[in-house]
Amino acid sequence: TAPAIILEALSPIISATKAQELATLRQLEHFSSVKDFVDIALGPKTQANATQWDLLASHSNISSQHFEINISAQFGVAKTRLESRVYRSDNGVISVASRIYTP
Repeated sequence: TAPAIILEALSPIISATKAQELATLRQLEHFSSVKDFVDIALGPKTQANATQWDLLASHSNISSQHFEINISAQFGVAKTRLESRVYRSDNGVISVASRIYTP
């Protein structure tokens, strides 16, 4: 879920254009493995890019324990919005990290 600017900061090989491409691809279909992500970001692992490839792979993860929930409701002209950020612990317990309610 990292934005393009964070993806760019992960490796000196990832340009701003490539980072934006990765962010766009992720929105269309999530990466199924770290290898898939790094292959798309840096290309298949070769002797020439092995160090950067391994470094990016070691700093990357395709799972998350942090989630954002956005709910909007409208009844007639009345609108309301609820934004929540939640954390799921290793044992599956979910707790609210933050919540913003807009009446």
